[in-house]
Amino acid sequence: MAGKRKVNAAMNEILMKAITGMSSAEAEVRVLAATEIYRTGRALADHAVYPWKADAELAELLGGASGQVNVGLAVTPEHFAAIREANGSPRLAEVPPDQDAMEFELHLPGGLSVDVLTSCLPEGDGAIAKYLKKTGEGVQQVGRSSA
Repeated sequence: MAGKRKVNAAMNEILMKAITGMSSAEAEVRVLAATEIYRTGRALADHAVYPWKADAELAELLGGASGQVNVGLAVTPEHFAAIREANGSPRLAEVPPDQDAMEFELHLPGGLSVDVLTSCLPEGDGAIAKYLKKTGEGVQQVGRSSA
């Protein structure tokens, strides 16, 4: 159990450095940081769905290897603003008001995609606010488009 805690602590440290790196003034640092976040999210998701791939019928229904994978990163409003500004203030996604969230998407070399999300009301009851209160900043979701 102690070994697992050390691994989790090391992963959290790497993730926190990557979140900080996404607001760097240097484009190369931002891309490397976002790529690390994407790889972390993708690895967690691939591990979770690996058993599903053994069922050929289910794997086919889920689209096999096709489709774009998108990693959703939940951050504090302060990190959200800094990351957005450092990346040229990408257009905000249209999020229904009852979701209490702000979001923008970053497209990275190699077709990688990261959604950066935060809560409009950090003390609110929206999904992102609850996630941040419970777990802190990190990979909140991994999605796959059906292509």
